[in-house]
Amino acid sequence: MSPGSVASEAPEGQGACGVPQRRGSDATRERILEAAHELFSARGFDGTTVKEIGARAGLTDAALYYYFRSKREILDAVWRIPEAQTLRDVPPGEVISPEVLDRLIDTMFDGAIAQDGFLRLVGRQVLARDRTATALRNQTMAAWRGYLRRHFETGFGPEESEEMADSLAMLILGVYLNTQIDHGAALADVFREQAFRDRVKSMAHTMFPLGTPGASERPCAQ
Repeated sequence: MSPGSVASEAPEGQGACGVPQRRGSDATRERILEAAHELFSARGFDGTTVKEIGARAGLTDAALYYYFRSKREILDAVWRIPEAQTLRDVPPGEVISPEVLDRLIDTMFDGAIAQDGFLRLVGRQVLARDRTATALRNQTMAAWRGYLRRHFETGFGPEESEEMADSLAMLILGVYLNTQIDHGAALADVFREQAFRDRVKSMAHTMFPLGTPGASERPCAQ
């Protein structure tokens, strides 16, 4: 396929009844994202331009901008903050308990597995002082804390919930970094092991007073 032929793949931006649709073909979008990932890995986020991504994907500038309006849009599509998105699968509608805590930990591990390659890339770029990578890491940690805090608030006050959310987020981050150092590309296999998860859950259970009197009941309305 020639670079100039890509625009013909893209359908109209509006579907039936004027409902917005994602522009362009999924195959071309994935090619752009794969090219972006390769370049981010080789040159870092700050060192990669939109023009270079288009060239790697075999697209003209106009064709690339049909799919993504900026490098930030490309980066967001590659990143997607998978852990924060999957945490939504554990809605904070029930009082925080050891069982809910276990589900949250499993969900964060599953998200890390799904995005392991990109997380390792972010880690390398943070060490290289890439500002975009640092911002991505901070964005992810903030998203983790926000969702975790809502869960802890079902059984604890605002300040205590904030501290507990920070502690759990830092625990999982520490486990991730240590496992990455010890096992490298085999990290995902380690995270899938039930015995490994059980050890981390045991650590979390000792950190938080869940299931103690008063922690399993919602505060009474005043």
